[in-house]
Amino acid sequence: MSDVPDRRRLLSRSWTEFQDDVMSSILARLGAIEILQTAQKVCTTWRRISKQPSMWRRIDMSNKWSFPSDQPFELDKMCRHAIDRSCGSLVEIKLQNFGNNELLKYITDSSRGIRSLQLVNCYIKDEGFSEVASKLSVLEDLEISVCGGYISHKTVEVVGQACPLLKSFKLNCFRFMLNKQNSRLSLTTRDDLRESLRTCDVEALAISRTMQDLHHLKLVGNRLTNDG
Repeated sequence: MSDVPDRRRLLSRSWTEFQDDVMSSILARLGAIEILQTAQKVCTTWRRISKQPSMWRRIDMSNKWSFPSDQPFELDKMCRHAIDRSCGSLVEIKLQNFGNNELLKYITDSSRGIRSLQLVNCYIKDEGFSEVASKLSVLEDLEISVCGGYISHKTVEVVGQACPLLKSFKLNCFRFMLNKQNSRLSLTTRDDLRESLRTCDVEALAISRTMQDLHHLKLVGNRLTNDG
């Protein structure tokens, strides 16, 4: 019976008394938006931990707002703040439904050790990748899905030459837009469908020339011929 008070004291401990590594593990299960917008405001302990560079080695900026006008937060500004907190230790980042050439340049200027880069439905154009490719020399995983501008075979080749460690590459050029009235995905026009499913061997040939150590490749919206 003598150990009952000790058990009660243990059960009544404040969760803020947990060690930092335990608290960091809890926060790491949240996305960057949740941490910056909500979690860091819970208490001084979480705010202190959320400012540690180790918390920002992996930044997930996934979000459900497909249209900039629907986004309740300034995601570009929020992302730059997360990048600053990483203090150059960033190794993995995902952007979804926001982001442009300027933001991509900011990310690569601030972090030269990025190993995984996922860009989903962003507004990044061909020249944006060409400009920053040389700063992604240790990149191992790259996803470019339904971005705002066409990614040419020349850019694919530049990326392949600049990223010799690349092991996984996903390129989705299937362009679509969201129909805000019925929330369904629809192609903009019949011409867009023909263009999106165009015969395009040059991208595959660029990949074969410059990304010979790939372990995983996925091409969407690209209709290869037998030559490709």
